[in-house]
Amino acid sequence: CKLRLTTARAYVKVLENGQGPISAANNLPLHLDAQVQGLGPCFKIKLAVKNTGIRAVHSIPITVVFDSKLYHVPRPLFRIATLV
Repeated sequence: CKLRLTTARAYVKVLENGQGPISAANNLPLHLDAQVQGLGPCFKIKLAVKNTGIRAVHSIPITVVFDSKLYHVPRPLFRIATLV
């Protein structure tokens, strides 16, 4: 129960800081879902990006923000070609 409360508080803090699953750019109607696969020192994060607008968007930059003292991300910046 304590873990659930801690997780909920951390999620609210992420949303309040503007780092939630909605794009930061007001002109790009995107929705981002992240799923953690695995436990321990090595895991993967699977991202699902959805275009919620009516127009296709191209060359979308994605930046992974992380604590470099704890984690290593081989490509912290990449682009998604096109979302219809």
